[in-house]
Amino acid sequence: MSLLNLLSPKTANKALDILAKAGDKLILTEEERHDFKIKQIELHLEIQKQIAQESAPTAISRRVVGLTVLMPFAFLSIGGAIISGFSPETGKHWLEVSQTFEWPALAVVGFYFGSHVAKNAFSKK
Repeated sequence: MSLLNLLSPKTANKALDILAKAGDKLILTEEERHDFKIKQIELHLEIQKQIAQESAPTAISRRVVGLTVLMPFAFLSIGGAIISGFSPETGKHWLEVSQTFEWPALAVVGFYFGSHVAKNAFSKK
């Protein structure tokens, strides 16, 4: 295949059609701008609804209760694992204390965050 075969009228017409379509896509008409603006506004409103739903008092209280239970459990568990490397007796004690938070932490994850995660995971969009 030579360079002259690439410059045939058929190929040139095809290249010009591609360039014309690309140029048409680059320049928006007023109607296309209007449609994009409406779509942008709809997406913005949907985002605002999601933010309002996530900022509801129940969502905030869910996070506060969750952090109140999960942070000590995580601190004692991770701290106990780290301290075990330096002082096995102290690390063992920390891990035993962290076991008092196991069931409350599991309950918080299941009841407070589980329904929220399940609702978002199985919602149809």
